Amino acid sequence: MKSLQKAIELGCEAAEFDVWLSSDNTPILSHDPSIEGRKVEETTAEELLKIALKDGDFVPSLKEYLLHIKGQNKTRLVLEVKASQKGKERCEAVADSSVQLVHKLGAQAWVDYITFNFDAAMRIRELDPTANILYLEADKSLEELKAAKISGIDYHFSHFQKDPDLVKKANALNLKTNVWTVNKEEDMKTYINMGLDYITTDEPELLLKLVGKQ
Repeated sequence: MKSLQKAIELGCEAAEFDVWLSSDNTPILSHDPSIEGRKVEETTAEELLKIALKDGDFVPSLKEYLLHIKGQNKTRLVLEVKASQKGKERCEAVADSSVQLVHKLGAQAWVDYITFNFDAAMRIRELDPTANILYLEADKSLEELKAAKISGIDYHFSHFQKDPDLVKKANALNLKTNVWTVNKEEDMKTYINMGLDYITTDEPELLLKLVGKQ
């Protein structure tokens, strides 16, 4: 929660985070499948939300993030639906629960979606025809993504290094572009000059400073 608040204070375009379902089907935030030795998908929400993090913070729920983000109109959320370790159906359940909660709280205007799982991406599109969905895995052609009504690509920087024309190709199909995770100033300048729509970084203060100079 403190990281989200800091992103808002800095004026970040968005804050990215990962969502899993607890054993009792509550959307919980965690980058890794386990937190302090507890597997998220095999632990109740009550137990997970009591796990202490740094600086007095605790493991947050998606609901907490959504309620907090609605208090302002500058920073958005980029919600990654994690590929469940329990298979396709569970992964789609993460997508279902996430989108349903976003709609229940009226937070659609604040939330974009990303995922490595194509089935989850298609499920999000089915549930919300207007959602902004970027695909993280480079196993589909740009034409396939366009045909599937995926909003754009969200690739590791290595893909943009291999194909310097990737941004132009995506733009030609009206697909949005994001690159991750770019933390060095020299690399940031490279991707800014490429004309990507978004850059994911662990160093937002540096990137914001560079963007301000453009």
